Amino acid sequence: MNDRCIKLKSRLEQAFSMPFDLSSSIIDNEEQYTCNPSNSNELLFTVKAYIHDQIRLIVEINPQKNARDLLDEMSNADISKQKIFFQYIDILSKEKGRVHFAVNNEAVSSQKRWPRTWKFFKCRIDLLPIPEFDGEIEMVNLLAEWMIHGVTLILSLLTIEEASPQLEPSVQSEGDAKEMKSKRYERSRVNREICLAHKGYSCYVCGFNFLKKYGQLGKDYIEVHHTTPVSEMGDDYKIDIDRDLVPVCSNCHSMLHKKKPPFTIEELKEIIANQEDASRQG
Repeated sequence: MNDRCIKLKSRLEQAFSMPFDLSSSIIDNEEQYTCNPSNSNELLFTVKAYIHDQIRLIVEINPQKNARDLLDEMSNADISKQKIFFQYIDILSKEKGRVHFAVNNEAVSSQKRWPRTWKFFKCRIDLLPIPEFDGEIEMVNLLAEWMIHGVTLILSLLTIEEASPQLEPSVQSEGDAKEMKSKRYERSRVNREICLAHKGYSCYVCGFNFLKKYGQLGKDYIEVHHTTPVSEMGDDYKIDIDRDLVPVCSNCHSMLHKKKPPFTIEELKEIIANQEDASRQG
């Protein structure tokens, strides 16, 4: 595994707290990077990313060879998961990523009925033109960002929980048949990625931005606050990214939780404004 693969693998595993396999290949003189959540039986999906003709970033997502259970789960995604899925496609479109998602060779959109039987799916994301980047670090960041987008798009349709992630599906063998018994991912990780792609990395209370303050050290760093406390979410609670999640800096996150139930974003903004007024008058 070359150095760039190692860096991409690290970024993916940091984003999702789960192990990934990652490889590279040279096709038509272009280096392509392919990742998948680690599993030994090709039960999940792959995400391939590469830069074409030095102007276009292409991300291709496909099910693995034995992904029958994955396809069944995606086909049975409930309305709330479908909403997040299409919301995320809209987010990527605003970031200039053109998304084409097809099931059984039929394009999927929020205006069409959700397909009930999935034999296969194909997804392609095109970013054209790619933003200018300066050097190896920025190139890796660009590839990692859009590979993470690809993984997040698929995970948005799967069973995800606010719990410690089960990093690898458990598999039960019966002769040659292999059955994926569970596919559970940490809900907070997936929702975090969607929230930040949608709302950015500046604190919704005070406006602090780690990248502006610390440069590359602070890139993509911020915390995500549940406006509805996790302790109040029942088993059937459906997360709404717009309503329930906001990016906040570490200080404001701590202050929001100084009482129970937590302060609202507007309440903490008002506290800060009153303190600033008092300081000016003093």
